[in-house]
Amino acid sequence: MSFMYREQQQKLAASSKTLYHELKAREYGFRRRDHDGGIQRLYEFVTPNKTYYDVPIDSNCYHIQRFTDDGKYLVCFPETLDGITVYWVNSTCSIPANDGDTIFNHYFTLKYHQTYPLEHDRYLCDDFLLIIKNKHLILASTRIAPAITNRITALNEARHMQSLLTVFDYTFHIADIETGEIISSYSFPQDCVILGDQNGVSLHDDLLAVLLVISQDICILRVSPEGTLTLIQRISQLLQPVDVASQYQPTALFDGWMTGSEVETEQQSRRTLPYTGFKNALLRWLFLQAQEGGSLAKDYFYNRFQWYESLQMWRMQFLDKDTLLIKLVSDCSLVLLYEQKTTWKEVCTLYVTFDLNESRVLDVFDNSSTKVASTIFDSESRMECVARMSDIFSSTIMVDGSTAYDRLNRTITSWKNKEDTGVAMMKLSLLLPTPPMSQPECPYFDRGLFSYSSGASGYGWWMPQVRKIRFYSRRSGKFAFEIGAQAYREEETEQDESSMMLVIPHPQLPFMITRHKNLSSFELVTNFHVYNPA
Repeated sequence: MSFMYREQQQKLAASSKTLYHELKAREYGFRRRDHDGGIQRLYEFVTPNKTYYDVPIDSNCYHIQRFTDDGKYLVCFPETLDGITVYWVNSTCSIPANDGDTIFNHYFTLKYHQTYPLEHDRYLCDDFLLIIKNKHLILASTRIAPAITNRITALNEARHMQSLLTVFDYTFHIADIETGEIISSYSFPQDCVILGDQNGVSLHDDLLAVLLVISQDICILRVSPEGTLTLIQRISQLLQPVDVASQYQPTALFDGWMTGSEVETEQQSRRTLPYTGFKNALLRWLFLQAQEGGSLAKDYFYNRFQWYESLQMWRMQFLDKDTLLIKLVSDCSLVLLYEQKTTWKEVCTLYVTFDLNESRVLDVFDNSSTKVASTIFDSESRMECVARMSDIFSSTIMVDGSTAYDRLNRTITSWKNKEDTGVAMMKLSLLLPTPPMSQPECPYFDRGLFSYSSGASGYGWWMPQVRKIRFYSRRSGKFAFEIGAQAYREEETEQDESSMMLVIPHPQLPFMITRHKNLSSFELVTNFHVYNPA
């Protein structure tokens, strides 16, 4: 092995955050014929092969959230949702002598329990927790807004979304991971932020983006190295139209394109509220593009104008530190989705790439465009997308750009329906925007190492309970291990829609926690899946 090669491997290993990442870095330099001696062989034989069912846990760790990225701590919320509890992870190679109350204490040691002086009607959101550089925790607390102004109520009703949204007071907190003390906070009163699975926020280095659904605005906050949370930008403030004439220009031109009777009917039903700054910027961008495209482009713009007017910002993510990807959905589609009369696979959505530095729209495309694929692999978050493509890619380890494109093209080809690339793009668009990872990366959920049920997920999503998730070695095809709710009979492997399961994997060790929630009895069961060396 050459000196330059060893130096390269040392640099790769030094940059890795966990044992798993270090092994991946070493694996990257292996020749194909040496692949069996690397990471696959290790994790094939060291697996969570023993399960402790219904592990007793304390009320202070009732809501088990996640392990930190370095695997040192387990972060939990108490049942009262008024504080945070952090445990050291005991890196023990032994298993408990019995299956009694000592199981939890065998694997975890209390580091601290911190209670916060929240108002009596305020509580922490148990489905939201982000970690920045293993140093700071991002928490969110909320309460139902005690008073809703007429402006907000009118805005909500005008968007036909009153059945979808409840207006809350949201506050984001930065806490020290070593002590749990809150360093700073920032509030968004009387609005709606979609926090489930981190879908209403995006994180890039020290920047946190928050989408306010009611206000139809996106706020950019910066977390300083000391943990101070500061608002640095609201995109709507820099997008306000210069004058009323410019704000209503697309609408006036649309009226001129319609017949007289159509104009009268449309004006009677049209919303009287002005466009938001972002909506106005979007309509102007679309109109200018149509002007440049000629008469056919204008006709297309006018035919879709009412749909453009009805679009609402619903999701977003950082593509890089200067660019946001914003997903817009019509209010009618949101109602149909809420009423379960349609699915995301059937909904037409619009994507906007937005430059934060220049406060302008860069590009616009819908979910049938080939730009869906290029956006995934041109963005800095493409590897997070790849990690979620478990049904598309056979491996998520060391996927370089060319390999990812090749696999994507093969997948699109297999999805084509009568040479309709748009169908493939609509399926692929379900990956966008990509929210921050709810759980650290886990080797046992890497499709390059193991194959397992397509309904399983190691990324922090509650999902319909799969009674048994069987993992098979990708290298040998042999059964490796399984996790599940109980010791069910072999033939009972179907999903249970009345129960939900959450998998909380450790980023390094052969250790997983599964939570099982019964939706009818509200019973919550905790199982530990550990490695038994015997």
